[in-house]
Order: sequence, then structure tokens, then C-alpha cells
Amino acid sequence: MPRTNTVLKRQARKMVYDVNCFLKRESNELIDSLKQIQSEIDEATNTLFSHSDSNIVNLSQIRQTAEIIKAGNIKFNSMISELGKIQKRTAESTKTSIASVRNISNQAKSSDLITVFRTPGKTRSRTKPVTNIDNFDQVIKRTVHNFHKTNNELPTIGKLKKQLEDDINFKGLERSLRRIVKSLGFRWKNTENNRKVLIETSNIRLQRIEYLRKIKQYRQEGKPIVYTDESCVDSSHSSSKAWTDGTTKGLKKPISKGQRLSLSTQGLILGLYLMRC
Repeated sequence: MPRTNTVLKRQARKMVYDVNCFLKRESNELIDSLKQIQSEIDEATNTLFSHSDSNIVNLSQIRQTAEIIKAGNIKFNSMISELGKIQKRTAESTKTSIASVRNISNQAKSSDLITVFRTPGKTRSRTKPVTNIDNFDQVIKRTVHNFHKTNNELPTIGKLKKQLEDDINFKGLERSLRRIVKSLGFRWKNTENNRKVLIETSNIRLQRIEYLRKIKQYRQEGKPIVYTDESCVDSSHSSSKAWTDGTTKGLKKPISKGQRLSLSTQGLILGLYLMRC
């Protein structure tokens, strides 16, 4: 019985395709051999009937031989017909349906160079070529700042898109550009006349400037740079959910956080190695 309601994964689809190709090659070879044998039988039959007037072969023997040849031809045609049903034989060999074999064969035919099978219905992550432009983030930031300083204009997404099209041949849509500028730390805020303007949040900008200044100073002085990370766990921490049948509300969550346990890790880079402290 063929499997129903079963999604064939990539390896299984490749196996079905290989079996189908093998049976197709085998069928072509057997059909050629059977046709060759049938051609030899037809030739022998013609020779037999051509000597029907001689004394060696009587008429009854000819009729008997003709019946045997006729039955043999029927069996030969039946065998050739069965061998030609490649997809049916593949489905029986792999315990799949004929429709699945047909879909896999069509998928293989649609591939020009190499046959690659994929699992149907599987969600795959797709890169976004428009929004993944890390190499141009500084260009976008500088363009936004130039609207304030050089052009003395309010930068809008439409104006920014047109400027980037001229500067870096930007091909994205406005919604893609809006996603980019948000990821770079820019937010829409109201100006003195209540008009919204695209600016970079000051706290993020100041922290980045201060960080870069200190990093540059420490590197010039040859000091090792230690990176730290801290995680905190409250002693009164409890889950916000609990199993209940609806008759009770479960344990009450404490209001006070109580004592806190801090976990701190440090590490620095020496050459090609990351050293933990």
C-alpha cells in the first residue's frame, strides 16, 4: 500500500528519483532485447510459411506453429506494455503514490544543470538584499546628517530615497529604506513647529562617540581591552504562569525582588585567542 498524507523529505525524493531512473534504463534495455527477439521470431515465421508447399512441413504443423507464435506475440506485447509503465513500477517499488513519482520526475525535468530536491512546505530563511546593506550604513547616516547641516532641510523618507538613488544607486522601496534607518538608530520626533523629522537619538549617539574615543585612547596606549558581561537573578524570581484548573489562581507573585545574584564574566583578545578572566 502506498503511503498517504506523508511528506517526502529531500533524501526520500532523491531515492525515488534514482529508482525511477534505474527502472527506466532497465526497461529500455529489456524492451530493445524483446523487440530483437520478436524480430527474429517474425523472420523465422516468414521462412516457415515460405516452405509450406514442401513435403517436410504439413499444413497442420504450420497452423499449430502459427497459434504458438500468435500467443507468444501477445505475451511479448503485454510484457513490453508493463515495462513501459515506469512510474507505476517506481511507485510499487518505493511504496509511494504515482502522483508523487510524477511530481518528482517533473521537478527533476525542470532543473537544467543539477537536480536538487527540496522538502515541500519547509520554511526557509530568505535574505533581504535591499535591507542587508551593512557596507553603506555610514553613507546613509552621513546623508541624513547632511540634510540637517549642509542642506538645512528636514529629511523625509522620500527625499532620502531620492538622494541615495543619486549617491549610491539605491534600488529599494521606501518601506525598505524606512526599515534600514530605524535599524541604524534613527527615530521620528517632533520639531519646534510640531513637524516630524528623522533624527538619531542623542543618547545612542553620545554613547557611541564616548565609546569610540576611549577605545582609540586605550589602543594608542597599548592597554588590553577587557570586555564584560553581567547577568542578574533575583532571589524571589518566580514564573509568571502556573498550571491551574480555573478554581484557584495559584501562588501569588512576590512584589519585592529581594536579594539579587549577579553573574559577571570578562574576556580579552590576545592575538588570535579569546582569553576569559
